[in-house]
Amino acid sequence: MSNYWIAIVGDKLATLSTEKKLWWCLPLTAKEGDIVLTYCPVSSNVKRQGIFSECSVVLAPQNKHPNNYFCSGFGGELAYAELDLKKLFAVHLVASQMKKDPLLRETSFVRKNFQATTFPIEKSFYKQIDLMLHKLNE
Repeated sequence: MSNYWIAIVGDKLATLSTEKKLWWCLPLTAKEGDIVLTYCPVSSNVKRQGIFSECSVVLAPQNKHPNNYFCSGFGGELAYAELDLKKLFAVHLVASQMKKDPLLRETSFVRKNFQATTFPIEKSFYKQIDLMLHKLNE
């Protein structure tokens, strides 16, 4: 069973979104095969704001990975994880759309205004985001 995550990325990772192999700092509970949705805040890049891609974890975070130093200073138990880009969305799902949705406006990432590095999300929230992205990108 996969876990689902929202990664709040800055402009640098959003710009690299065309690369097949990416990385991000995830909790040590993340595992291979988990789904990671990447979200870029409007303050980082107006053109790339919103949920812009879906990735899967190909190398789960580990306590002693040599690249864990990339994750220091983000708070919490986060470690380096390698991701594989699965989907790049032409039309992004932005914060204002999620705040209007009766289900998504109750999520921690929306309530906290995307102020963190990574948020776990329940499968039902992932399904709602996937549905909204599908409608936007038809």
